[in-house]
Amino acid sequence: MITITVHTGGTLTINLVSLSAANQAVQARNEAQTAAQTAETAETNAANSASAASISETNAQTSANAAASSETAAATSASNASDSADAAATSEANAASSASAASTSATNAAASASAASTSETNAANSASAAATSETNAANSASAASTSETNAATSASEALDAQQAAEAAIGLSTVQNLGSISGANAIDLSNGTQILATLTGATTFSFTGLPSAGKELAFSLRLTNVETITWPAGTKFANGAAPSPTGTLYEIPCSIDSGGNLIVYGVVNDLAT
Repeated sequence: MITITVHTGGTLTINLVSLSAANQAVQARNEAQTAAQTAETAETNAANSASAASISETNAQTSANAAASSETAAATSASNASDSADAAATSEANAASSASAASTSATNAAASASAASTSETNAANSASAAATSETNAANSASAASTSETNAATSASEALDAQQAAEAAIGLSTVQNLGSISGANAIDLSNGTQILATLTGATTFSFTGLPSAGKELAFSLRLTNVETITWPAGTKFANGAAPSPTGTLYEIPCSIDSGGNLIVYGVVNDLAT
């Protein structure tokens, strides 16, 4: 198509437009393709938008779940914080009790130390008193021993004097033991003429011995014949222990300060 335009002033414009039906069809097809591509692009965009929306929804649900979990964790943390606060309060109370107990223990320890010091002082005083008592006891024992020695010496001297007096007038002191058997210790200071009735086997021993260098004579006038056991080391004048007979008999003896005994025999049948 040719368009001729005549303008005022003599200007001529010629526009040549040649559009065939084929070109129009191509153009229409291109426009349709473009529209289809646009629609496809829009559809793709819509699908992407839907997918994004789904993802956003999923993310929103996840966020909601995370928020719920966070809320639960927060509640748990709050509960734990409350428990921790309670435990802290209990620990503080226990610490206060421990501090009070420690103070009491310290006071008791101080009191115990003071008591121990007092006990130690008392023990030292007691030890000193015990030592003094021990010394006094030793002195008393020594004095008692000395007194005992002096008493024995005095008794021996008195016995010697008595025996000398008796010998001077031909007398002896009678000591009657009564009925005896078993072990018998005869104190010669009580008499040198000993009378006794034997009721069973008898063992003799002697005390009240004469002073050193002296010998004491005495006799046993006995009733009933029983077994007699003499002190170890006794010497018999006849070489053997006497064998008494009869109801009443007498056994003459002598002994020195060392307890050495001599039996001179027996006088039998004094009752007839």
